[in-house]
Parts: sequence; structure tokens; C-alpha cells
Amino acid sequence: MRDHFLHDAFDRGLIILGCGTSAVRVIPALNIEKPLVDEALHIMDAALTAAERASGML
Repeated sequence: MRDHFLHDAFDRGLIILGCGTSAVRVIPALNIEKPLVDEALHIMDAALTAAERASGML
């Protein structure tokens, strides 16, 4: 599920790093602006929903 999440987020324009077997790292720049944070959270939400659907959790 984690890999599906990472690939889907990447396809949507967000790079997230995998960590271990089931965790992710989110490492934004210290000077990131709020609109970019909002966009990243929107992408993460959509990618997580897609990963849940693909794994049968939804």
C-alpha cells in the first residue's frame, strides 16, 4: 500500500520518500508557503484514498 501511495503521489506531482516497509517521510523546505502546503496535503489525501481503494480498504 505504501508503494502505491508513493507512486500515485509522484504521478500527481509530489515526491515523498519511503522509510522502512510502511512509513513515509515528508521533508518540506523550511520556507515553504501555505498554498504549497495545502496543495501537498491535497495530493497526499488523494493518493492515500487511491491506495486504500487499490488495497481493498475502502
